[in-house]
Amino acid sequence: MLKPGPVRTRTKSRCVVSFAYLAFEGYENELLSEINYRAPKEVVIRNGRLFLLDLDLNLVWAQLKLTKFDIIKIDSINDAAKKLKAENKKWAAYSFHMHRRTELIQEKVSRGKFKKIKFLEKLSNHDFGFWCLLEEKKMLKCPSTLNPFPIGKIEFVEETATPPSRAYLKLWETFTLHVKPPEKNHVVIDMGSCPGGWTWVLQTIGCKVISVDKAPLDPNILALPNIEFIKQDAFKLDPSKIKKPDWFFSDIICDPQDLLNLVKKWIKRYPDLRFICTLKYKGATDFVTTDAFLSIPGSRVFHLCHNKHEVTWIKDS
Repeated sequence: MLKPGPVRTRTKSRCVVSFAYLAFEGYENELLSEINYRAPKEVVIRNGRLFLLDLDLNLVWAQLKLTKFDIIKIDSINDAAKKLKAENKKWAAYSFHMHRRTELIQEKVSRGKFKKIKFLEKLSNHDFGFWCLLEEKKMLKCPSTLNPFPIGKIEFVEETATPPSRAYLKLWETFTLHVKPPEKNHVVIDMGSCPGGWTWVLQTIGCKVISVDKAPLDPNILALPNIEFIKQDAFKLDPSKIKKPDWFFSDIICDPQDLLNLVKKWIKRYPDLRFICTLKYKGATDFVTTDAFLSIPGSRVFHLCHNKHEVTWIKDS
């Protein structure tokens, strides 16, 4: 695995910046490593988990990418609120210091908590603005994030009764933001499915699910209709022995290279098969293998708000 070299950052700089990237909470180092991997000579200005630079990059570990923002002077809390309200936008704040000052400004701009959504609920057409105090009298404001959620973070009204784990939220987020769900009666295969969170999601939207794992499914999931359980190692399953599915799903805990080999085996058998898989990293992000997934035609990679130290790969064409 190619490991990123040392990261060069600055907390303050006079250099011109045109782009800002907000890291997912807890994954600041992954975003820094990705910037260093993609642009090893780029100077980065860090403000908490907000990184400013003068280069347009597509970064997996960025929760938000800001392209049209201003860094302005403010005289006071009231002045900051006035300048935000003048934009006639719905604003969300990111705070890495001066938390109380940020809170007081945000209260003058927007009161109340942001709404959680239900799975498959129609998304609002809100385009949230983003703002952040860089210094006591210096503010970054971006009126358009092209995102319907505050600072790019989606939150669901969760299902607590049936799912055997919270892994189902990864599929909920994927289907809400990144790809249209499989159609009713589509045949899908869920590899490494135990305890059954993804199988449950796929069954609830009307799919016929072939669920594969060496370990048993949760009994409540196994009892649901339209689920065929195959007790077998996903890596040893022969694709030719399975009727062609419409989709291939995997949330298996394994080395990304092993998953890549598995995916290629299934693509060789079924070239037009569609995929949604989780790439789980041990230690540093494996950018080389991630890029190998991206090199497969029709591929995209995202880090979801509900991912941990992992990313989601989609091949839907």
